[in-house]
Amino acid sequence: MKHKQNGSAHIIIIGIFIVLIVGTLTYILLNNLSKPSPLPRESVPETAPQPDDVTINEAKSYVSFEDWKVRFKSDTPYTLKRNSATGSGEAYFISIQALADTCANPDTPWLGIIQKFDNPDEKQTVGPDAGKTMDQIFGRKGVTINGTLYYFDTSTQFCKRNTSNPEIDQAAKVLESEIKSLEAY
Repeated sequence: MKHKQNGSAHIIIIGIFIVLIVGTLTYILLNNLSKPSPLPRESVPETAPQPDDVTINEAKSYVSFEDWKVRFKSDTPYTLKRNSATGSGEAYFISIQALADTCANPDTPWLGIIQKFDNPDEKQTVGPDAGKTMDQIFGRKGVTINGTLYYFDTSTQFCKRNTSNPEIDQAAKVLESEIKSLEAY
């Protein structure tokens, strides 16, 4: 008789374990079903990479010169092309592609230029401006931010003003007024 009771105890213990496992799994399943499912992530369309020296402002609120950490407010999609110089005298040429296609010389379709001078108080040693600082030469047509002079010019456009397209003159005037809001970020 002792044997039968002992075997029955094992069956009861195994039954309790089965009930606990089934109960735990049921709790986990019901708990997971009651949680809201996560929202699907929005897919972000990939854009084709631009060449290293040309970027197009797509932000529609600022034109940013990323390596300089300055920007100006604009809703115009400008095309920017950086020159190869580094340090003082670095420059970006600025254009609007739709207007650039109408320029007299399509190889140089730029509306204007913005140059960076790290030391605007350094005096020039050669040329007609010898003895003058960059700030004296360009200061009235530029903005100094954190000791660096950013000079902008649309009067010496590469896209000739004497074309039959008055939109180029108007775009240059808009660019000149917008670029005056240049700021650090």
